[in-house]
Amino acid sequence: MSKRKPLSYASLKAVIEHMDPNLRVLLSVKLPSIRHAEKATPMRLEDLEISEYGIFLKKNSYFHRIKVMRYINGLDGLRPYEARGVPYTTDYDVDKYGIIVIPFISTPGDLDFGNNADPHRLRTEEELRQVVALPPTSQDRLASTDLIDLEMRKADVESPYIHFIQLSNIYQDCKELIIEKVAYNQNLSIAIKYMIQKFLGGRAQGGPVKVKNLYLSCTSKYLRLPIDLNLDVQHLFVRNNKNGLSIFRPLLASHWSSLESITVDTLDNRDREILSSIDTVGVLGCPHWSTELPYRRMKFCHSNHTNQQYINIAKNLKVTQPSVGSHYTFILWKTKLKEVMELMKADDEFRSEQLQASKVTKYPECFILRINNRSDVLIYFSFDPTKNYASFRYSMEMEVQPRVENLHN
Repeated sequence: MSKRKPLSYASLKAVIEHMDPNLRVLLSVKLPSIRHAEKATPMRLEDLEISEYGIFLKKNSYFHRIKVMRYINGLDGLRPYEARGVPYTTDYDVDKYGIIVIPFISTPGDLDFGNNADPHRLRTEEELRQVVALPPTSQDRLASTDLIDLEMRKADVESPYIHFIQLSNIYQDCKELIIEKVAYNQNLSIAIKYMIQKFLGGRAQGGPVKVKNLYLSCTSKYLRLPIDLNLDVQHLFVRNNKNGLSIFRPLLASHWSSLESITVDTLDNRDREILSSIDTVGVLGCPHWSTELPYRRMKFCHSNHTNQQYINIAKNLKVTQPSVGSHYTFILWKTKLKEVMELMKADDEFRSEQLQASKVTKYPECFILRINNRSDVLIYFSFDPTKNYASFRYSMEMEVQPRVENLHN
């Protein structure tokens, strides 16, 4: 039998380029022999999600998570410490007793999301005693452990704990696979940066990591990122940010012109200059029906208005007088979409017509609402079967167009 020949360097790069991104980075970490080829191969990601807890390289896949894991010596040796049957882990730095270390210090590359009221605030001994005194069904399952930790530190006794930094993969069904475990010395932020750098950094030869959808969120103060990440992003989604969009300019400065849309929790006046330069502005919340929609193209991703409020939003365009070319998209449930259509049919201000062939997706019917003597709003309903979740597949589109009779004047 002839001996199989190894792949040529060019062929190896071709295989790597079309490999699942999770498998690709894990093989690069585990196999030094392909690491150079992997870093020199262009990386394209459909979705990239980074939070203070870890990173997704692919939607509906598994989550690469780094955390501090507490262990204790038992009769059968070193084992994970459990509080009420659940392994005790933290997403922040701790001292030898497992108590949170404050303050949180910024390091180069970090993005300051401005969430000063950190969810991991250190509770006082008095607060913990009050929680422990509650009936078991009302207690925080970690309160008793946290109180014991505080008492041990107060008594200056030897800590029974050993802490490790643990890298694991968490799947959709919550199964967790431990990839690596290393000694801990209050360096969680460095570990998180190191992991992201391993996955996404060091790609000078391969060019920027091209990302279609980048999701950034952080409920604590700092989102830990390594310096010199080279990301070329089409669509940016930001959650829990209290410091404005200017904090993202250094991260995306090299390819800022590639941004086609930015989606935020809520609109903020200080972001007006940045958002005015972007083709599409997305909002995770819903506008009040009487609010002026400030950008020419907007998308409201989680629209949960009553049916009548959508009618009111459309009619309010007669008040705000948006310019021709403005386009607003509202994501709707299928049932709500049909109910809104029925309301428009029953309202004399809306004129029902057949949608032109170039726009037909699933619903050929559309509605025309007169704004003024120069423009109308065209309202139609679209369907995107490529969306993973049924709740995101249907939308109501509002396009401001010149009135037909004005086109011939």
